[in-house]
Amino acid sequence: MSSSVDLLDPALPESRVEFGVARAEFAGMQAARAAAEQWSACADVLREARAYPEVYAGPGPVDGARVEFAVRAAVADLAVRLGLTEHAVRDQAHIAEVLIRRMPVLWAWFREGEISAAHIRVVADVITDLPDQVLSRLEGEVLQRRGLPAPRLRSQLRLLVARLHPRPLAERHQVAALRRAVWIEPEPDGMALLITRMPEADATRALTHLNHLARQAATHPDETRTLDQIRADLLRDLVAGDLTAGTGVGVTVGVLIPVETLLGVAERPATLDGVIPIDADTARRLAGTSSRWRRILTDPITGTILDYDRRTYRPPTDLDRLIRTTHPTCDFPGCGRASRTCDLDHTTAWHHGGTTSAANLRPLCRSHHRLKHHTRWTTTGHHWTSPTGHTTPTANTSNPPPI
Repeated sequence: MSSSVDLLDPALPESRVEFGVARAEFAGMQAARAAAEQWSACADVLREARAYPEVYAGPGPVDGARVEFAVRAAVADLAVRLGLTEHAVRDQAHIAEVLIRRMPVLWAWFREGEISAAHIRVVADVITDLPDQVLSRLEGEVLQRRGLPAPRLRSQLRLLVARLHPRPLAERHQVAALRRAVWIEPEPDGMALLITRMPEADATRALTHLNHLARQAATHPDETRTLDQIRADLLRDLVAGDLTAGTGVGVTVGVLIPVETLLGVAERPATLDGVIPIDADTARRLAGTSSRWRRILTDPITGTILDYDRRTYRPPTDLDRLIRTTHPTCDFPGCGRASRTCDLDHTTAWHHGGTTSAANLRPLCRSHHRLKHHTRWTTTGHHWTSPTGHTTPTANTSNPPPI
């Protein structure tokens, strides 16, 4: 039997490895093809919403505001159906529109599975504001480098763009700096990433100062933390206002703690704002020592909080806190914005007989609050229905706080 036939023998490890590699390569191509199809479909739906806003916003005059609400409603519809964030839907549609229009050859390779979604994202980030005169040159460079890992491709494209771009870097940086922001990405085991986007010089200066403070703290004779742990703790205390750093702004956060945990007779975990689990010791410490944490006791058996009914339009403080405690996030499906930053919306409108009560109030972020009132999205308080007829449970119905 020839060696070429031997390599096809499943009893040989070489043959199994070769087959596994082929499976992985094929799966990668299929994933790229599926991503290209989904992203272009999202772009098509948003394009239809712009062209025919009545589908999502109902009949009325076609103006900029109504078209924008139609697009928002379409984005929300796609996000709910696909199990994505609205940001992800807009991102996918944007990438498809940019690449199809500005780098059609590269997009064709993506549609055939010859380049990964990670590489396409890198390219879209780089070329969004790139002048047309350098795109053809850059497209060829990308195709030559498609075998590189995406981070290395990004590094090389940044150097290429710096050399080819007709606008000065300082001018481009001034525009890019407008996108500075801070956000959180949750991680397992009660952890999270606090991420900021800022000018590189500012980030370097901030980290240098943090390193200086951490090295000073590390010289204390009783210090047992690593430098990474000290840096994290210093950043937390500085940002939270627990250390003097100019001015500190106090923020109130709800600690939902079972009463037997607070008394120390049980070790049931508590939550921050009904979302982030914390251990019993941490909960007791926060509930007993910090004025910046709002202490909320829950029933040890049922975990419920009594309802209230009010005859006023604006909910009083205790009802406001109750709603934001039992509904930790915006009530729109998939929206993770904390309820403490949301509006309180009457599910049945006040002028239609709706009461200002726990049964009729839900937190909605400003974007989804306006979506409810300006498009054909509707809610019963237990589920939402999109303008295209798709029904899904509200965020706090499908994923209630574990209290």
